[in-house]
Amino acid sequence: MKKVITKLVSAVAFSILAALSVIQPLNVSADVPYETFSQDGYGDYIKCQTAYTPVTSIYKFVDPATEDVYYMSNASDMMLGDDGYLYVVDTDNSRIVVGDTSGNYIKTIGSEDTLYEPSGIYVTSDGTVYVCCPKESRRASSGYVAVFDSEGNLITKYGTPTSVLYGEETFKPSKIIVDKGGTMYIVATGNTNGIVEITPDDGGTFLGYFGTGDIYVTIADVIKNLILSDSQLARLAKKVPQTNKNLCIDEKGIIYTLVEGITTQTQPLKKLNKAGSSMITLEVMPYYGQAVAVGAYSNIYVATSTGVIYEYSEDGILLFRFGGTDSTNSYRTGLYTSSGSPQAIDVDDNDYIYILYNINGSAAIDIFKPTEFADYVHKSLGYYQSGDYTNTKLYLERVINMNSMFDYANQAMGLALYREENYSESMAYYRLAKDTLGYSDAYWEIRNTWLTHNVVYLVLVILVIFFGIRLLKAWDKKKGIFNPIRKLTKPMRDTLAYKRLVFGRRFMRHPIDGAYEIKHYGLASMVFSYILIAVYTIIYIINKYFAGFLVKTVKDGRYQVASDVMIWFIGIITIAAFTYLMCTINDGEGKFKEIFAGYVYSMTPYLFIQPILFVIGKVVTNNEMFIYSFINLIMIVYIVILMFIAIKEINNYSVGETFKIILLTAFAMLVFALIMFVIYILIQQLASFARSIYGEVVYRIEN
Repeated sequence: MKKVITKLVSAVAFSILAALSVIQPLNVSADVPYETFSQDGYGDYIKCQTAYTPVTSIYKFVDPATEDVYYMSNASDMMLGDDGYLYVVDTDNSRIVVGDTSGNYIKTIGSEDTLYEPSGIYVTSDGTVYVCCPKESRRASSGYVAVFDSEGNLITKYGTPTSVLYGEETFKPSKIIVDKGGTMYIVATGNTNGIVEITPDDGGTFLGYFGTGDIYVTIADVIKNLILSDSQLARLAKKVPQTNKNLCIDEKGIIYTLVEGITTQTQPLKKLNKAGSSMITLEVMPYYGQAVAVGAYSNIYVATSTGVIYEYSEDGILLFRFGGTDSTNSYRTGLYTSSGSPQAIDVDDNDYIYILYNINGSAAIDIFKPTEFADYVHKSLGYYQSGDYTNTKLYLERVINMNSMFDYANQAMGLALYREENYSESMAYYRLAKDTLGYSDAYWEIRNTWLTHNVVYLVLVILVIFFGIRLLKAWDKKKGIFNPIRKLTKPMRDTLAYKRLVFGRRFMRHPIDGAYEIKHYGLASMVFSYILIAVYTIIYIINKYFAGFLVKTVKDGRYQVASDVMIWFIGIITIAAFTYLMCTINDGEGKFKEIFAGYVYSMTPYLFIQPILFVIGKVVTNNEMFIYSFINLIMIVYIVILMFIAIKEINNYSVGETFKIILLTAFAMLVFALIMFVIYILIQQLASFARSIYGEVVYRIEN
C-alpha cells in the first residue's frame, strides 16, 4: 500500500513539474561575474538572460612539436583569419604571433628587421597580412604599412603618401582594413581629415580621405562667431573633426568606424556607405569604443576601454550589453581592469567572441560562446535575412517564450508577420515592442482595407448626420419643435450658476467682452473655476494614459495621477498668484479671483479641442501626424492669446504693460523655484546631519 501511495505521489509531483515546465520554461542563468542587458522599446536598459559565457582564456601559444612557449607583450590588435587562426599583434616583441583557438602555436610573421612596434593588422582571404607600424624606428616621426604573403615573407612596404593631395600630415598608421579590390583604408594617428585610402597601384596611390569625422558646433560657438573679430577668432582653438579610433569591414564591403574617446554630440559608431555617411543611428552609445567587429548576421560588436561589450543588430538596435570593469582586480573572466582593457575584438562563424586585452603588460585572449538564448536570437536574424519567415518566427517564438520583455524579438516578429501580410498580429507585436513606425505601417494597411470595404457606408452616415442636423434646425426655425425644451430649461439657464458654468464658450468667442463680464458681472467664481480645473484634469489624464499609441507620451504602466492633479490645480493657482502679485505692484485693477478665473476660462479651448485630438490620435498614422500636431499647435496658441487678453482687460493694461507683467511673472516664478530648491537642499543636508548625530549618539550609548 505504501509503495502504491509513494508511486502515486511521485506521479502527481512529476505531472505538476511537467505542467509547470510547459507553462513557464525554466531558464537557468549561467554563473558569470557580469549581468547582461538589452534595450526595451523605450530605449532603456533592461536585464535579460546571459547571452555569452566565458569558455577559456589564452595567455600563451605553445608549439605542440617543440613545446616552445610564445608569450605576447602589450599586444595591440588581433584578427581571426579565414583559416581559423588568430593573428595577434605582439607589439613589444615587434612580431605577429599566429596560433589556433586552442592555444597551439602556428607561426610567427615579421621580426625587428621588418616590423617596429606594430599596432594594427588585417588578413585577407588569401592569407596576405597587412601590418601597421606607426613609426619606422624609435626616432622616426612617421610610419609604414608592411605587407606579408601567406608564408610570412615581406612583399612590400607603403610609407607616407607622396601625393600633393595628402598634404603635410604625418603618416602614423595605427589600424587597417583592406577591401576585396586591394584598396587599403588606414586610420592614421593624429590625422583629422579622415581614413586614409590607398590603392596598391603604382607602388601605393593615395585616393583621398574617407569617412571624415564630424565637427560639433555649440550655441556658444555661434555667439562667438557673431561678436568676436577675425583676429580674436584666430587666437581661439580651431574646431577639428573627430579622429577615428578603429575600423572593420564586412563581407559586403561596408566599413564600420569608431571615433576617438567619448562623444555626447555625435555617433561614436558609424556604418559608412560609399559616400562616407553613416547608415545607422544608435540610441545606446558604446562610449570609449576601443575595437569593432562584424558577425555572420551583419550584427556589430563593439569592445570599449571600460570592458563593456556591445552587440547591435545591422540596424543599430542594441541586442546585448555585457562585461564591465573589475573593481576588485581579481581578473575574473569577462571583467577587465583599467590597466587591462580590451584592445581588439573578433567573431567567428559560430558566434564565438574573441577579446584581446593586456594584464600588466602581458596579453591574453578571452573566448566567449553564445548561450542558447543568444543562439536563438542569431538564428532568427539569419533566417530573416534569407527571407525564411517561417523559421524566423519559430526562433523568435522561442526567444519570446524565454523572455517576453525582449523587445527586439517582439519587433522582429512584428516585421516578419508584416512581410507575410498578417497585419493584425504584426500590429500587436509592434505594440509590445513600442515600435511606432512599424505599428503605423501595419495599422495603415488595416485601416486601408477597412476603408476600401466601408467607405461608401461611412460617407452615407456622414451625409445623413449633416443633412439631419440641417433639417432639424430648419424645422425648429419654422415650427419651433424645440420650444418646449427651451421653456422647460429656461429657469435653469437664467441662474448665475449655469452662466458661470457655460461661460467658457462665450469667453472663447468674445474674450474682451468675457474679461469685462468677469470683472463687472460677478462671473469670477472660485468654486466653478475649481470645477473647470477638475474637468480639465480628467481630460488630461484620459488623454495622457489612454491616447492612441502613436501619440502617447507616457510609458506603459507608469501612472502618476497625483502629480497630474497637482500640475493642474497647483500650477494654475501658482501662476495666478504670481500674476496677481506683479499686477498689484504695477497698478493692476484685477482681484485674485478675477485673474484666476481669467486663466481658467482661457483654458476653455482645451475642453473643446482636446477630445477631438484624442479621437484623431486613435485613427491617424505617422503620415497624417502633422494634422494632430497642427491642431494641437492651434489649441496652444489660442489659449495663450486668451490668457494675454484676460490679463490685459482685467487689469486695464496696454499691450506693452501686459508683456511687461508676463515677463515679470515668469522671472518671479523662476526666482521662487530657485529659492525653494536651495531650501530643499538645506533641509536635506540638515536631515543628513541630524541622522549622523543620531547615529553617533546611538553608537556611543551602545558602546
